[in-house]
Amino acid sequence: MTTLNMRDAAEDGRRHYLTGLEAGQRARKRLGIAELDRDGFPVKVVVPNEIHMITPTFFIGMFGPSVDYLGGADGFMKQYEFDCTPLMHRQIRNRVRSVTV
Repeated sequence: MTTLNMRDAAEDGRRHYLTGLEAGQRARKRLGIAELDRDGFPVKVVVPNEIHMITPTFFIGMFGPSVDYLGGADGFMKQYEFDCTPLMHRQIRNRVRSVTV
């Protein structure tokens, strides 16, 4: 299983709030998310406690194409397992739904 740390999604590695469509798109490219989608192997996404929020626009930029590529929310959640607090997990589920609506 590949592990992806959302700390690496922050351009400076120190941001507590991940915001902006373009920043999400840059993180997607920098972290090779499209390649992970195509590989089809499970990916563990670690969201450390210092990441307080992932905005809908950032999530769409980083993972929106993945949700589409993997056939929607169910396919995405089968390939991407999020290791985070319960509050962050609710945020992520809401972000996935925002892509599929």
